[in-house]
Amino acid sequence: MKNRQGQQQSPVKGIQFGQQTINSLIKGGEFDKTFRDTERDYGTAIQARSPLFVPRAKLAAPRFVWDETLTDENKFLVEEKLREESDFLNQKKLPTLCENDEDEELWMAPKEYNEHSLRVGLIGKKIGVTNYWDQKTGFRKTCTLIQIPDNHVLRYFPKDEFNGLTAACIVGAGDGMGLMKNEVYNQYCRDAGVPIKSKCFRFVCTEDAALLPGTRIHLGHYRPGDFVDFRVKSVGYGHLDAMQRWHAGGGPELDRGGFKRGIGAISSEGMAGVIRGKKMAGKVGNTFENARGRRILRINYKHQVIWVNGRIPGHLNQWVQIRDHMFMRKWRQPWQRKTGTEKRELPPFPTCFKDHHDSDNFPGEAYDTEYSKWTDESIKFK
Repeated sequence: MKNRQGQQQSPVKGIQFGQQTINSLIKGGEFDKTFRDTERDYGTAIQARSPLFVPRAKLAAPRFVWDETLTDENKFLVEEKLREESDFLNQKKLPTLCENDEDEELWMAPKEYNEHSLRVGLIGKKIGVTNYWDQKTGFRKTCTLIQIPDNHVLRYFPKDEFNGLTAACIVGAGDGMGLMKNEVYNQYCRDAGVPIKSKCFRFVCTEDAALLPGTRIHLGHYRPGDFVDFRVKSVGYGHLDAMQRWHAGGGPELDRGGFKRGIGAISSEGMAGVIRGKKMAGKVGNTFENARGRRILRINYKHQVIWVNGRIPGHLNQWVQIRDHMFMRKWRQPWQRKTGTEKRELPPFPTCFKDHHDSDNFPGEAYDTEYSKWTDESIKFK
């Protein structure tokens, strides 16, 4: 069996039958569709990205400066042409692939939400952290602001094409600069009839929540009081020693020597290795983390910004994945809140198809009951 190359040009063997774990055999790990087309059974890796995800967006090396040989006038004309294309596609109310009334009735109409439904999520940007005052207690609390740029569906994969268990959608957000992306990625966006996107994520969903490529998803997808989950890349702090990473005490700093910032012994006498889970120096951050069960406190429909309680990982301007909170424990799942004592209405399914510029459907701002507005009267305790 041939060896394939890993990310750091290291030889990595594929998975052969008989070399899998029991858990892998039960779940069919031999036939998993990986992120890259590696052909693990035979070792004939072609190192191509899986068609179930968006192609690479960055330019191939050596990268160039597109406006290096252009005059200022030509540079302005090129930017204006790209801006006109983006504005034209953003103003379309129906997807390009929606060719007739039957398609519109099939894809662009509300559907019935059931107990096992799972909607597509949104992509946002973390733009700041501020405070708010709780309506019931009057305590000051922390909340995070997230802006939702133009979101469009790029691809939809039915269950039989994806993994046999769930369907999936690729969603893109923000208007990207086409000259800073490669042609394969640009054509991938244009085929869906949407502007060239800055960032794309893949969301798992159920087949009844399918969305036609080119469909816009805006903040009407959520309402104040909904519980959502976030997936975001945390701040990367690089390599830290044990004193910074685990707050270890370190050793003595003597004039004749000492281990100072070290952690001392890493194993006991007679052992032929280090105990699993030993707290040692290493890299911290720069990994995708989850922040679950955050409540939406306030929505600004004009600027497409939401306020959620608490802090979430990541630095400012970091891209954030947002989706419905589906855990069943604390009665925060949409179906539980509908059938429980709260009797809360179900969210729009599969998404909200109303025009987000219409002030009758979406007023300037909407607030949750826990959020104390500046225009409210002062809180009085009896």
